[in-house]
Amino acid sequence: NEIREDGVDIEVEKMDLSSLQSVRDCAERLSCRLEKIDILLNNAGVMVCPESRTTEGFEMQIGTNHFGPFLLTNLLLPLLIKGGKGSRVVTVSSIAHSRGVIQFDDINWEKTTYAPVAAYSQSKLANVLFSAELAERVKQYGINTYSLHPGVINTDLFRHLKETYGDFIAGFGEKFVLPILKRKGTFQTRA
Repeated sequence: NEIREDGVDIEVEKMDLSSLQSVRDCAERLSCRLEKIDILLNNAGVMVCPESRTTEGFEMQIGTNHFGPFLLTNLLLPLLIKGGKGSRVVTVSSIAHSRGVIQFDDINWEKTTYAPVAAYSQSKLANVLFSAELAERVKQYGINTYSLHPGVINTDLFRHLKETYGDFIAGFGEKFVLPILKRKGTFQTRA
């Protein structure tokens, strides 16, 4: 409400980041409707899901968490440039990036035994690397780029834990990990 009271317009656009066609359609709608973009927030998150593929056949986590936002950002760069100095691209990553390794020879886990946590970490490392490279490419326009770890909050991000690892691991997380996070003050509930 505070932002709206200041007369700033916020627009939210729905798309499916696991579908590059959906991303292209969204970018087209935005390009037709907007004169500029001041802030682009890339916040995609699927985590430790069972092995699955995007519409285009990419491993689900790299496709949704990285390829979708990567394409969206690149398609919207002309509008961000028009936003001028101080425009921002914020990409939500994860501390899991620190364990990530980009499997350039098998980014879609077609030859390697699928490891959901490693696939997630790879996708989040890709976010960080993209943000760093984008910063170099857009600095001449005064666009700032950021990649961040959002902390741990109560969302549906862990929804695939039981399906991927079974009742024991999911139950362990609920019984032991979440209470620790709550005690340390790093856990917030949704509004």
